[in-house]
Amino acid sequence: MDQIGRLIREYRERAGMTQSELAARWPRHARFGGGEGVNWKYIQDIEHGRKRIEDQTTLRKVCALLNIPLWRVGLSEYDPLSGVLSCASPFTRCFDLMELTLRQIWQLRKAALLREARQVLARLGSWLDVLQQELPPLQQRDQARFGHLLADYHCLRGVLAVDAGQYQQALAHYQQMEQLARQLNDPAVLAHALMNLGVEYDRRGELQRGIQYLEEACDFALEASKAWSVLVHSYLSRAYARAGEERRFLRANDTALRLSHVLAKNFIEDPD
Repeated sequence: MDQIGRLIREYRERAGMTQSELAARWPRHARFGGGEGVNWKYIQDIEHGRKRIEDQTTLRKVCALLNIPLWRVGLSEYDPLSGVLSCASPFTRCFDLMELTLRQIWQLRKAALLREARQVLARLGSWLDVLQQELPPLQQRDQARFGHLLADYHCLRGVLAVDAGQYQQALAHYQQMEQLARQLNDPAVLAHALMNLGVEYDRRGELQRGIQYLEEACDFALEASKAWSVLVHSYLSRAYARAGEERRFLRANDTALRLSHVLAKNFIEDPD
């Protein structure tokens, strides 16, 4: 799968857009008449790397539409063709650095460098506290991006708390993540937050409460992507098994397997 295609899919899902919705707003090149609108299959081909965006002007417009930082697609904020500096927000570089820091913390955790991950996360938390107190009113796009960063931060805090056996702290961070996700109205973030809560309540032995959260997570996962649906249904099937609900376990497990086979087929067709 092409890296730019992955980014477009990631940010499309963050924005809560379907492929069809993005297709309707996709900027057409001037040689095709300009304006907006392409076939949704073209978006599918872009996201899976079967087609590439050759025109930089189109790529810049797509980045602006989905709020993708230009540096992530290898472009400068200065457009030499139009002479325009496209950094629309003074907070862009700050948010870019925060996003990069969160990704680095995830990598530290994957490498089992948990102490270092917690240290960097603590410094980032202090920075976020200052920003929340000092930031002036933000434009809608900046508010959404900052909200996503805060949700990612609380998710990571929760995961590291679980690693340390601090389950009550993890639950508190996942609850804050859920609040932010509902404000953002982002299906993927909501599915993630509700899934985390469901897993934690299941861990505490509150099986029905865990199932309630996981069932709600499934609803949002269906809006987000097949990958999220597979993950959430897998956890839900485990929760049903722990609760002794055999029929529901089989149904959730079958759904997870069916969707995973679809994903595997797509992967085989497009191994990049």
